[in-house]
Amino acid sequence: MERRAVFGCIVAALLGICLPALLVPVPPLLDYPNHLARLWLLAGGGAGGPLAQIYGVDWTGAVINIGTDLVARTVGPFVGPSRLPPLLLMVACVLPPLGAVLLNRAVYGGFHWWQAGFGLLAWCFTLLAGFLNFQISLGFALLAAASDPLPSKRRGAPVRRIATGAALLICHPFGCVFYGALLTSLAWGPGFRDPLDGSTGSRLGRVLWPGVCATLIPVAALWLFAPVLPGGHEATPMLSRWGGDFVLNKVLTALSVIVTYDARTDFLFVIALWIVLRWVIGMGRGRVHAGLWYGAGGMALASFAVPAAVADTAYIDVRLPVMAALMAAAGLSPTTRLPSWMAAAALAGVVLARTGWIGAVWEARQADVQSVARALASVPPGALVLPAEHCCQPGPIGRRLLVTTPTYLHDPALAVPWRQAFVPTLFAAPGKQPLRVLPPWDRLAAPEGRTAPLTSIRDYSSRPLERVFFGYLEHWRERFDYMLVINADTPDDTLDESVFPELGLVTDEGFARLYRINR
Repeated sequence: MERRAVFGCIVAALLGICLPALLVPVPPLLDYPNHLARLWLLAGGGAGGPLAQIYGVDWTGAVINIGTDLVARTVGPFVGPSRLPPLLLMVACVLPPLGAVLLNRAVYGGFHWWQAGFGLLAWCFTLLAGFLNFQISLGFALLAAASDPLPSKRRGAPVRRIATGAALLICHPFGCVFYGALLTSLAWGPGFRDPLDGSTGSRLGRVLWPGVCATLIPVAALWLFAPVLPGGHEATPMLSRWGGDFVLNKVLTALSVIVTYDARTDFLFVIALWIVLRWVIGMGRGRVHAGLWYGAGGMALASFAVPAAVADTAYIDVRLPVMAALMAAAGLSPTTRLPSWMAAAALAGVVLARTGWIGAVWEARQADVQSVARALASVPPGALVLPAEHCCQPGPIGRRLLVTTPTYLHDPALAVPWRQAFVPTLFAAPGKQPLRVLPPWDRLAAPEGRTAPLTSIRDYSSRPLERVFFGYLEHWRERFDYMLVINADTPDDTLDESVFPELGLVTDEGFARLYRINR
């Protein structure tokens, strides 16, 4: 009976994580509106309309980071272009904690009250930034590691690991890396002293070989045979960088597992979790899987050593603490002085409370989404929309992530599925996405771009990094039909759109304003 109660608490916590994704149409997740628009196109949403002449599909250069794109192309026409993105978001929410639960079960031999708290790991920076492929690949890596035959010897294991690593690489490269790290950590074993017999070289080989099969061989094959590597399409790609303020950047990196929309509320939940764990665990002890904890420590340390951006991929370092937290949770099995069902219920309660708060923030920010919808209602199909933003003001809770990152930067991409209009910032980078912008509109596209601040629109100078983010601003007066300004209900400390005489206000909907560009 107690085991059933513990299992019920685990299931309740995981099911609770799914609800916000299914109930909130467009949550405030940084990249999600952009993914929503691209997946809508790949699922056939733009067929027969004006966008069919603007966007095309080309799989020849898409080799990694395309897990959701493949689903959209194969399943989307049957599920429906509008229904698919929320379902993929639900999977991205629940799969990493579910994978950690099953890996913990495989390591320690059963369901445990500790696993009821794994749902807290769902609400991290990478999920709230809308990194769908990354989140889904982490979940599949955990599931694959949980089902791996380690430490027993079975024929065909290297081939299976190479194939699994290659599949994860296609979904997202970090999933492949995570899978290799998990296998290496599991091969080390549960003891803090090396439990493997034989010479030092033999022990090292037995520990590293699973990770080599899972990660290095698929990555080497990609490097040798891929037609286009991510970042290779840019004449002047984004340089690797550690951020403007190294110390602040790395502090925020370390906090990426717990800090979401409001740091004060986030730390209240941390305190609540600490109180619950002290009450549940008391002076009790538990078991620790040394290999997984060594791997988690290595991931955490690596987050301080890697840059914030490499080539055309940003937020590199922020991802590693999330992976470390999942490994550490899966490698721990504490004891409790309370009945197991009571401990599980307490942790599930914290998870559901955290989920409820996240869901409330998502629901509150639907006012911004509705403002964008009302503003875009005046845009005719086939129009070219220039995205712009008021900056320098935080706004209400939900418009900032990890203290400094705006969550609304890709909201203008909603013009694609809602109005069948062109937006230059849709993700369509060779090597990463199969979507292509067709001529002559490709000259306006910035596949790694973002919404431009008004100051960048006024002072655009075509510097290398500006071309990557805001290349569509060149000759914008002659090229675009409308300008959509978001975050417009907060004052811009640097500039106001009134300095542009070319603009004629069409509608002011608070968060979003639409201007006609008078050429």
